[in-house]
Amino acid sequence: AYQGIKMIDAKTVVADDAALKSIEAGGFTETDSATGSFQYEYNGAKGAAWFPDNWMHDDDGGSEALKITANCKTLMFVYKLSNSSSYGSADLYIDGVKKETLSCYDKSGWNNGKVYVAMTEDEAAEHVIELKMADGDEEKKFTLLAIGYN
Repeated sequence: AYQGIKMIDAKTVVADDAALKSIEAGGFTETDSATGSFQYEYNGAKGAAWFPDNWMHDDDGGSEALKITANCKTLMFVYKLSNSSSYGSADLYIDGVKKETLSCYDKSGWNNGKVYVAMTEDEAAEHVIELKMADGDEEKKFTLLAIGYN
């Protein structure tokens, strides 16, 4: 299910991959700079940031969803865990069906990434993926580091 997996982040260009139909950032338009960095040289750079091209919903991002339409059979989400109560939860929908509520707040979080596998199907199909802040958390932060798909 994970062989050949590709990554979508905030710098992904839809036209570069025929599997991608659209990416709309919605209220997730900021970039979180507190995502950690590699402790060793990565791609020729020391201290390179983990997932520098992330999507961040900040406290005034509102309720508009991050929305992606893609032809895929596997989806996984990497999001940040923070011990700051300024971070909240977001609901993940695939094809209009709520799959999970992802929480960026964890009292033992240290800006590390957490992976949620949302879908592993046998055949690829077009799917509409939406991430929107959970009710009551519209004025909180949430950082989606990246999405894996194939």
